[in-house]
Amino acid sequence: MALPVRLESPIRVRFDECGADGWLRSSAALRYAQDVAWAHSEAAGFDRRWYGERGLMWLVRCLRLEMRGRVTSGTVVGVSTEVTGWRRVWARRHSEIRGRDGALLAIVTTDWVLLGPHGLPVRIPTEILAAFQARLPDFQPARVDLPTPTAQAQRGGLVVRRHELDPVGHANHAVYADWVEEAVVAAGGEAAVTAVPRTTALEFVRSAAAGMAVTSATWRQPDGAWACLLTEPSGAELLRARLTGG
Repeated sequence: MALPVRLESPIRVRFDECGADGWLRSSAALRYAQDVAWAHSEAAGFDRRWYGERGLMWLVRCLRLEMRGRVTSGTVVGVSTEVTGWRRVWARRHSEIRGRDGALLAIVTTDWVLLGPHGLPVRIPTEILAAFQARLPDFQPARVDLPTPTAQAQRGGLVVRRHELDPVGHANHAVYADWVEEAVVAAGGEAAVTAVPRTTALEFVRSAAAGMAVTSATWRQPDGAWACLLTEPSGAELLRARLTGG
């Protein structure tokens, strides 16, 4: 069944989705975008059961969050989503969060890759392409390129907790935004984390499971942006991130 290109849903900002400063957390904005994207898919008949029966799963590989306004608890916002590009095993979604007055509060651009039963990328089924307009343009998947951490980089660590996992069994992509912001604050970048506007780019390299020890290296780049690299105990990269603001 064909769908409208764009789906929008109202969401009331909960008290616990805001930080100590009273404003909506970056991770909450990412969860809104994820939830409305799933609602869009389910409306076309592609719910989690449909994917589960075929051994398919969408995985976020890279995203860009632009926070352009401040949102407080109790506010009702409109969250939209639309598929803006296809690339064999990839799909790009564009989401916006707007106030009741139409003011643009945040933009989320997410590159998803479709994985098959063996955990490897697979071609997007034709029925999905038909439902979400197959004639969308191709795109170049986003990347976050980071140099080697400097000797002055702030080092830290954490252990992945069970409540940070999603139904797939690994740390949800929104959780990484919290980890990055905590690392940036520890490195002296609190002004960047609370700034508006600010932009956060995250590239996911590997998944993190419950109990995994994660090491962070965070430093300020010459252009003023904050870089954060998360690695697992073997030294393999989990996430490359860049935060600009303040």
